[in-house]
Amino acid sequence: MALFIGEERHTASTPWGTLVGCLFASTMCGFFYSFSVYSGALKAQFGMTQSQVESINTLPYLLGPLSFIPGIFVQRVGPRRVLALGGSMVSLTACCQWAVARRVLAVPVQSVPLVLTFLAMLTYAGMQCVTSVVFPLPAQHFPHHRGAMVGIAKCFVGLAAGIILQAYVTITGRQPDSSDATVDFILFYAILSVAVTLAASATVRAAPREAKFGASSQSVRLRVRAIIALILGIIVLMAVVSVAPIGMAAHRLIVVFVLGLCLALALLPLDWPCLPGDVPVETSASDGQQVDVSSAAAETASRATPATAAATRAAATAAASPTDSPAAAASDLREPLDFAASVTRRHELADLDAVETIQTLNCWLLLLSSTAVIGGGAMLTTNLNQIVVAVQSGSDGALVSSAVTLFSCSQSLSRLAVSTISDSVLRRGYAVPRPLFVTLVATFMGIGHLLFFVAGANSSSTYLLMGCCLCGVGFGGVWPLMVVISSELFGSRRLSQNYMIFDGTGGAVGNVVLANLLPSVVYSRAPHFGQ
Repeated sequence: MALFIGEERHTASTPWGTLVGCLFASTMCGFFYSFSVYSGALKAQFGMTQSQVESINTLPYLLGPLSFIPGIFVQRVGPRRVLALGGSMVSLTACCQWAVARRVLAVPVQSVPLVLTFLAMLTYAGMQCVTSVVFPLPAQHFPHHRGAMVGIAKCFVGLAAGIILQAYVTITGRQPDSSDATVDFILFYAILSVAVTLAASATVRAAPREAKFGASSQSVRLRVRAIIALILGIIVLMAVVSVAPIGMAAHRLIVVFVLGLCLALALLPLDWPCLPGDVPVETSASDGQQVDVSSAAAETASRATPATAAATRAAATAAASPTDSPAAAASDLREPLDFAASVTRRHELADLDAVETIQTLNCWLLLLSSTAVIGGGAMLTTNLNQIVVAVQSGSDGALVSSAVTLFSCSQSLSRLAVSTISDSVLRRGYAVPRPLFVTLVATFMGIGHLLFFVAGANSSSTYLLMGCCLCGVGFGGVWPLMVVISSELFGSRRLSQNYMIFDGTGGAVGNVVLANLLPSVVYSRAPHFGQ
């Protein structure tokens, strides 16, 4: 049942229903983040080497450069079918991984690493199908709030692995260890994958050509604040569960509360009498196009360079004047302007596909910078235990746990904050190009890695934890920025395929080269550590 606000009706098929579906389906994209939960069990049960274990989780990223293909299918067959297909692939291949790991399927021991790697590649392909839907759609449905919406979706996937792990611990009553029972977590994830994605595929819809909500929509802002409050509450509770020494009864109570907060997101598509009505999106008399007059000036000013920002605001004010023709005002306000010096007018006006996108300089600049940040974060998540050993001259399980928790929380907060802050800055009329924020998160990543060097030189756990925090800020912030900047540089209509260029290729190069090959070279030159 839906309530009414003015003439608006929000049901599961509205943009809010699509957003909620994308949030829950995005949890499936965190499957590889949870690999460390059962990697120790795989290594112990099958006598794998560290290199074989790492290959299971890193080699699938070699398929990354092909990730634009699911985006093409989204354009042709629609997001619902691609989402259902992706979730089914993740579930089926994860079930096969569980069957191999639990010896339900008879596979020679020496072939287990190869078979698991192959299945992980298929799982990755399914995850990319889900990714091509759940992150571009929020930006397309809420173009005036795309930074905040994408940041929310990316933040949720950052928390997904931890939430699902804690739910598994609560249900089974056991912590992950090196026993073969630990790989049952894969089956748990597989069942959850197909249930969530099939349910989400019933609510998501392709975005209309015109925005349903303007930039000045009060109900959108209030709902965004409610979502942020829920996610912040989840982050705090997850940190308590991960770090605080509490008993199993308290652990279960907190996890149940976390799951309750997650389910509260499902109430967003409903209308609430306490929310104000949305500012209507006006329609020009000449062509019937929708124009949010109160927000178009802010939108065009946010895209302007310092040289044109003042002129843009003046033109928008004049266009909104009662003495001017509504059609002329709408035409002027819809005219996209260059929002950064590096963005050409051709990119603003064109609706580029994947082939056209890779022929542009902006594509390669964004890909290079995002790959460096992704690789820096992936290197940390893959080798954090070895970094702790190097800093402390020995293993320290408590420090590893604290470092992982701090990195997880900081990157989740960064996913939420960076895009929201960039949206706010641009909406206030400051001529700050959004790609500048990529430089900012890359700087955080660089400083974080520099602190690791200082920590090693001084055997300081404080510098190590500070480095983890800054690396988390950099790693988390780059993901939503890639989505939003892709839509602003290359157009929103084909965002599903254009964004996947950066998600897939950046993840492939970052994980394989910077997180796997580069550390291997370092280890080979440190005989003592190798021993």
